[in-house]
Amino acid sequence: MILKNIRCSIPLKKECLYFKVLFMVLLSQGYTHAQTCCADGIYFYSQSQIDQFPISHPNCEIILGNMHIGDSFDATDIDDLTPLLGIKQINGDLLCGNIKIDDLSGFDSLTLIKGDFTIRNIDDLLNFKHLENLKWVEGEFRINANSDLENFMGLNSLESVSELTIRYNPLLKNLTGLDNLKTVTRNLDIDRNASLKTLEGLTSLNFVGSAILISENERLQNLTNLSSGEFKELEILSITNNKKLESLEGIDGFDLTFLQELILRNNPNLNLCHVESICNLLNDCRSASIVNNGEDCDGMPEIINACNQASFSATSIAVFPNPADNFLLIQPNCHFDQPLEFEIFDVGYKTILQDELIDNKVDISTLQPGLYFLQFTDWREGETIRFVKK
Repeated sequence: MILKNIRCSIPLKKECLYFKVLFMVLLSQGYTHAQTCCADGIYFYSQSQIDQFPISHPNCEIILGNMHIGDSFDATDIDDLTPLLGIKQINGDLLCGNIKIDDLSGFDSLTLIKGDFTIRNIDDLLNFKHLENLKWVEGEFRINANSDLENFMGLNSLESVSELTIRYNPLLKNLTGLDNLKTVTRNLDIDRNASLKTLEGLTSLNFVGSAILISENERLQNLTNLSSGEFKELEILSITNNKKLESLEGIDGFDLTFLQELILRNNPNLNLCHVESICNLLNDCRSASIVNNGEDCDGMPEIINACNQASFSATSIAVFPNPADNFLLIQPNCHFDQPLEFEIFDVGYKTILQDELIDNKVDISTLQPGLYFLQFTDWREGETIRFVKK
């Protein structure tokens, strides 16, 4: 015991007693210096290595480097993480892969991961119980290819991650357990989770700094659990190949002021796209790719028509005069940082002319009289303008 080595001389006995008491108070409140270890990282490929950890590194609370448990691709015999009890912080990456555990017992004290956190190919893992104290992942949080994972219960204290990637978890039904997650600094990527029906669990999320990417979730029906945030900093919103998605309700309150790219593609049952945020976006001059959705969201004209019927103003591209002799003027009159490329097709959809839009004008002086179709190749994909050359 440390206190046994503190000796008091008689003249200073009262003062020394005071410092003894103070030390005991500080000790009881956790003000002692945390033990650190493994500056070069530590890598476990067998259960015997895990069992040796508390012997080789007694009282270690902070891992200074990376911690890898198991292997990204090959199976290991690791089936018990309880020898890691007491670890409170990992300053590098934490990777757990191809290990035989059904919960994360052993990480009960973990509060902070400063690098990436990867859970991959853990077939028996059902949820994230025993991570109840984890609050922050400063790198990317990846949950990939865990065949029995059903939800995120156990992560109820998690508040912030840099990126959240959830892929190839075939039995994942919802995201419950992430109920306190408020901030994703960069990208939210939810991709190819075959049983995912809702985004339940993301009700507190109010900030995504770069992109929301939702793709190939075969049973996903709606996005209503995203309704808590405005997502003002969002740059990319991509919703693609979700077979059962029916509605964009849930993103109607998004502030898409800074959105640079909207992609709505190949969602065959998506028929409700005329929510306020999308209609407002289409009233500006921002890029959008909207193709191959349900009948009412199949392309730009259908959504714009639905927006206007719902009293949300949205502007389609128009040309005038129409019919025209030599030039088409494009409305709305937008300013673009880079020239836009366009294509003109004849009635057989053969490309007749490809060029760049200059000063919102299209030169059609070389065309033969007749009916044509105009499309922009990198702006408002899915919107086709019909015009007549005199």
